[in-house]
Amino acid sequence: MGVLQPQLQQIYADFEVVRTFYYQRKKEIEEVIQILQERVEAERAYSARLSKVGLHGGIGTGSNSSLLVGKYAAAMGVGSASANPLKGIVLGRLGEEVQAFKQDCQAKAKQAEELANNVQSDCIDMLKTMLQKEEERAWSVFMEAKLLITRLEDEIGNRQVKGAAAAYWRAARDAEDALTKHRQCKFALEIPITIKKNVYDHMIVTLKHLKEKESAYKEAVDNANAFMLGEFRVTLDRLIHSLVPPASLPSSSTS
Repeated sequence: MGVLQPQLQQIYADFEVVRTFYYQRKKEIEEVIQILQERVEAERAYSARLSKVGLHGGIGTGSNSSLLVGKYAAAMGVGSASANPLKGIVLGRLGEEVQAFKQDCQAKAKQAEELANNVQSDCIDMLKTMLQKEEERAWSVFMEAKLLITRLEDEIGNRQVKGAAAAYWRAARDAEDALTKHRQCKFALEIPITIKKNVYDHMIVTLKHLKEKESAYKEAVDNANAFMLGEFRVTLDRLIHSLVPPASLPSSSTS
């Protein structure tokens, strides 16, 4: 697997760039949602306070205002309240101005509540829905990437490359032992020629076996590299670019 390590490190680095980029954007959206939520809460608090002012009771509200003014004006002999130049200080007459002010507060309270509702539905709820969908999509991408890397490390790395490497080193050890034994008995006069021939034949078999395992190991490494630089790389690039557009990605240190 050592042959694949540099390429794997680069792939991990690329994916880490995307993962960091995604979580930075996610945090930014969450902060925007928080700011908007605070604005909604402020507007609703403002609306509630204005509404409370608009509903404040007292003299000069409702239909009794004109009746009180008329009775007071008749008792004072000043004629109608509308003709009285001092109507602003006649008992209850100030209520009309107060009532207008209270109605203005009610109107502003309604506007603030509508603004809060609009920001909640058009901005906050929309951003939360979008963020949830992006989180689900990102989780799916991360899981697929994790399975892809696991396949590379387990199936391609451990089973094929490491298995072929282990078989190659066992064959090399057997061939070295056979070659050493052949050298030891080659010029030994006390060893019968038949035994020498058997040792020689065994050496030839082990050398051929070594050659086969060497070829198998090289083929496994080539296949692993081809998979990593082909299907694996293409699939991982697709997963990376499905999270963010390529133009939005910060460039990594190496390519």
